[in-house]
Amino acid sequence: YASAPSSTAVIISSGVIATSVPTTIFFSGLVKSGVTDISVSRDGGSTWTLATLLHTYGLGQDSLNVVQVSADVSGQPSGQELRYKVETDTEVHGAALWCE
Repeated sequence: YASAPSSTAVIISSGVIATSVPTTIFFSGLVKSGVTDISVSRDGGSTWTLATLLHTYGLGQDSLNVVQVSADVSGQPSGQELRYKVETDTEVHGAALWCE
């Protein structure tokens, strides 16, 4: 759980090592309603790609939403250390990161 102050906060994950060099990275997280940009990296956070929204599922309580995004990272330098970066003025309550 990470709570952002009244201004925009940046939350960056720890690195996760993929078994091969990915071309697409997916993120899913439980996010409270608000302004949120999600970027992903395959080179340990040296290069970031803004993800595209795939789905938002409203949970109907406390303005919580399950958000799923993806990003084509084939243009990033080759690497296998995956990270996500969330820029938000709200709260993030959990996150998952996977690739193909």
